[in-house]
Formats: sequence, C-alpha cells, structure tokens
Amino acid sequence: MSSVFERNRDLSDVEWISTARKIRLEIDGIVRSEKVFFKSIKFSHANKLCDHAANLVHHVKDAYRWYPNTPKAVIKRKEFLKMAEEECWHIVEDVQNAVDGGMGISANRFDGLAVMLDTEIGLLHDKRKNTKLTGSATIEERIEKKEFELEDLRALVKYVEDEEEELAHSFN
Repeated sequence: MSSVFERNRDLSDVEWISTARKIRLEIDGIVRSEKVFFKSIKFSHANKLCDHAANLVHHVKDAYRWYPNTPKAVIKRKEFLKMAEEECWHIVEDVQNAVDGGMGISANRFDGLAVMLDTEIGLLHDKRKNTKLTGSATIEERIEKKEFELEDLRALVKYVEDEEEELAHSFN
C-alpha cells in the first residue's frame, strides 16, 4: 500500500515501457486461447499480432536506450517512438481484421487490449512530442563548442602533417 494519496499520484516516466510489455503479454494470452483463435486461423492472424507486439516492445526499448543529450539521440529516440506508435496502429488494424473477418472471433475479448493500446498510443505520442534536447546549453553554445573542437582537430591534423613533413626532409 502506498502512502501517497491516489489523487497525488502521477504516471511513471517509463509507463510507456511497462504498458508495451503488458500489451505483449495480453496478446500472448489471447493468442494462446483456443476460444479466441482457432487452430485453423492461428497461423494467419495470430502470428502477425505476436510479431507486432514483439516489435512494439523492441522499438520502445530502443527508444529508451537513446537518451536525448545529443541532437542525433533526439532524432533516433523520436524515430523509435514513431515506429512503436505505428506498431500499435498495426495491432489495432489486425485485431479489427480478425474481428470483422467473419471468423467467429468475439470483440469482447479484445476490450482490455483496446484500452491498453489507446493508452500506449497516447503515451508514445506525448513522449515523442515532448522529447527535447537535454542540458542547459543553448544551440548556439553547442555550435560554438563543436567549432572549438573542430579547430582543435584541425590543429592536430596540421601538427601531424608538419611532423611527417619534417621526417620526410630529415631522411633526404
């Protein structure tokens, strides 16, 4: 039992990761049930659902690995979050096809999954929208720092070239 009142509780920063895992577990449970997916349609529809759920979890984990402290990391994180959101939409589409396909699959079994998918899509969209470059340095300060590092590298290259030139003259 938590000592924090329910009204004061907030979502975890990594709720989008745990929701993706819950979606995968829910889909695995649905697919294993003979009452939902009969053997005759399990390979045609259930495999796609499981693949999309696994991809969702992989994309979410990849997005989490890219901490947004560099511009490249921000872009990568947003790309993986977008791919995860697309996987959610693929799951929704596959569930709709399975239910509407006239295969005798009840839509009631997917109610919990639909709520989780709706929550996950919202969390991923918000996370992608709010992913920004971390740190207190402005873009101009970051550019200045990179230009300074570039000048250092140019000086190093010039030094190495001069050393090589001196060595070449000393052997002649």
